[in-house]
Amino acid sequence: FSAESKPYVRQRIGHLAQGHCLAHYKWDGGASASCPQPWSPSLPTDSELLVHLFCCLFDYVMPAVISDAAPKPAAAPVGGGLFGGFGG
Repeated sequence: FSAESKPYVRQRIGHLAQGHCLAHYKWDGGASASCPQPWSPSLPTDSELLVHLFCCLFDYVMPAVISDAAPKPAAAPVGGGLFGGFGG
């Protein structure tokens, strides 16, 4: 996110964290006009914020495994058919 959106992002994450089940969440927008810093199209939507937080969480919890070994080819499915041999 841009440096200009940093105060809004902090304020909006805090606001979304209040209450139950993201009650203030708006998938195609953000903070309402009654908030100290209302949402505008130049700011990230609530959807963008949550996906970003979700990805950051998984980057933190499950860091990338870096290996020098070449990737192994996938094994052929047993039965050779669709869905591992089921259905023909």
